[in-house]
Amino acid sequence: MGSHHPHRTSPIWLLASAALCLLAAVGCGYFYAVLYWPYRALFDPDGRYLDEATMVVYHQQTGVLLVFAVVFFALAMLAGAAWFASRRFPGGAGSS
Repeated sequence: MGSHHPHRTSPIWLLASAALCLLAAVGCGYFYAVLYWPYRALFDPDGRYLDEATMVVYHQQTGVLLVFAVVFFALAMLAGAAWFASRRFPGGAGSS
């Protein structure tokens, strides 16, 4: 029988996924800051705000973008930590 080697993720994929998750976190955070934060105290009981200057209706549900920003940021930190560990310990935890 041949020896079985555990599957390892390439460090470049870890770094790319960390960068992509960080980019998504920044994007969600940006949209949260632009679409929700300035109007957070102006929503009516139905969760809507009409900006009469631009005739745009903002919805209170936009605040959910903060959840996505935090999740993507946590995933970016996790992938970044895995990338750092793969660079620091190239053989993996089980190698001697």
